[in-house]
Amino acid sequence: MKKLTLLFLIGVGVLFFLLTAFYNADSRNKYVTMCVFEVYGAAKIVIAYEDGKTEELALNRFVSKNFVSNTKIINDAINGLSIKGYELLSVSGTD
Repeated sequence: MKKLTLLFLIGVGVLFFLLTAFYNADSRNKYVTMCVFEVYGAAKIVIAYEDGKTEELALNRFVSKNFVSNTKIINDAINGLSIKGYELLSVSGTD
């Protein structure tokens, strides 16, 4: 009976150690949302970080001659987030 109790306590201790040793309270995924707004007359990128901070980046006016330059700005913004350690998880858009 004493051996069984001792084994039980050791097992609970080992389980507790394993559960707490590898748990990091700050290991939750943190997300950034990046929205690109291109409407006639105005265009910008809005980035919302997990800590509540936001960042706005200006784009050129939404006209056909600016499609390439705006695409480069958007690409630079995505690469900037990648440098900060974020990964692109999904993309959505309209046709």
